[in-house]
Amino acid sequence: MIAPTDLDSTARRDHVLDVLAATRRRYVRAMQRALLSLLLEHGQCSIDDVRDAVPLPPSIDPRCAGAVHLPLVRAGIITESGYRPSTRAVAHARRVITWVLTDAAGAEQWLREHQLDDDDQGDRVQAMLWT
Repeated sequence: MIAPTDLDSTARRDHVLDVLAATRRRYVRAMQRALLSLLLEHGQCSIDDVRDAVPLPPSIDPRCAGAVHLPLVRAGIITESGYRPSTRAVAHARRVITWVLTDAAGAEQWLREHQLDDDDQGDRVQAMLWT
């Protein structure tokens, strides 16, 4: 099991997102960079905008996008601003969070300090993450 069963639901979610961020680091990092760049340019965006900017290969489960926001929220760089219907057909117009910057200088610094690299674990099967 990926998350200890003795954790409450929020802690379990956060644990799973941390594991995703570690195992899909290259893709999560690319999406984090896209999120911050979009926010610096447009002021507000959702994960749909990020997913449009960073296509994932078919071998990568798109649920790894869930790990994009948490470190940036923890760092005080972004915050939720509301919800809007998803534009992705597969999402059936479910509501997705819209994000805004709380610290533009922090976002710019984060982008400088968190470059893309090739230190990812490749296209390993992600199935173990969901069992």
